[in-house]
Amino acid sequence: MKLTVAWNVWNNYSDTLLASEILRLQNEESKCFESLYLISQGGYSETPSPEEAEYLDGHFFISILKDREILKNHPKWISAYRILYGLLNAFRYANEKMCDYLLFTNGDAWCLDINKLKKLLERNDLRKSAVSLRVGGQIGLDFNFGEYVPICDEHYLIINLKKCREHGISISDEPKAYDALFKAWGGIHYILMPLIDELVPPGLFNIYTNLKNCVNHYGEKSGQSLLPWQYDPEFGFLHANCAQDEFLHPLRAAFLKHLELDKYPAAKLYCEKYLSKATHIRYTKDYVYFRKGLKQKLTIAITFNVMRLYHRLLYWLKYRKFAERKKKLFGYVQSSTEHYFAFDHVLPVSLVGRRTGAT
Repeated sequence: MKLTVAWNVWNNYSDTLLASEILRLQNEESKCFESLYLISQGGYSETPSPEEAEYLDGHFFISILKDREILKNHPKWISAYRILYGLLNAFRYANEKMCDYLLFTNGDAWCLDINKLKKLLERNDLRKSAVSLRVGGQIGLDFNFGEYVPICDEHYLIINLKKCREHGISISDEPKAYDALFKAWGGIHYILMPLIDELVPPGLFNIYTNLKNCVNHYGEKSGQSLLPWQYDPEFGFLHANCAQDEFLHPLRAAFLKHLELDKYPAAKLYCEKYLSKATHIRYTKDYVYFRKGLKQKLTIAITFNVMRLYHRLLYWLKYRKFAERKKKLFGYVQSSTEHYFAFDHVLPVSLVGRRTGAT
């Protein structure tokens, strides 16, 4: 199997160094992939140093069209369109290398276990699909009578290039979806769905996880919430926003040590720099997390359970009859309100993303 992994980066090349080192050296040990191409891409004139690019096969500057009206509204849109143009570049690069798969993600999103990655790519649903995404749910009972809005995540987007070549699927320079109608409301997470509708024939799109088993930096179920920390133990996918939230560095170093990834040169130096600050850490078989103090435990437990009780009462007292009527009228197998309860072990985003440190 031939694989390209592409990281979109700001200028956090130290993150890409560690991510690429782990995959490159794990592959040399396990021989999981016949060919493994690792590239980074971004919009900064500054490029990775030779040391930072040691394990990369290339770094690409991603330019975007500057005349888009939406770029005048907020600078965040520059990063969104760099992701989209980066996807185009990575798709072309991986196709030129005749790879079987492209894994497209960001610089602070790492694959910590190459064996889990290969096992994922060998899954039947991925082999039969052209594009596979992580899709979580922004779920609530208070809006739209219990409907939920899917979050199409640009991290760990998987393209089956062999299937794309078989069906003639390609990405033009300017897909119509880059100017999707509701982009201002859903951002990159919304644009991805119109892009797939535009380019991928019916039956070739796949949701390979709903993210409901992901955990945050406190080991709590965090669902689709990425910030500041998200780990998916099933696939070994870690998203750690250490460049902006520096208090996470010791936790990430402890994680690398826990997984014995500090045997690699750059990871070893990283661990030596931050492990002395790795206090109040708890360990499980699969991951590490910050220990919570008693006050935090009580606050989270009370807040979460009160909110969950409130939503259950809302459902039984207000929404249940509406959901049953809608199911009867339109033949829905499962109402969106019922879907909510498949996720009610997940903390609300306001709690998941708290940045109170390790206490």
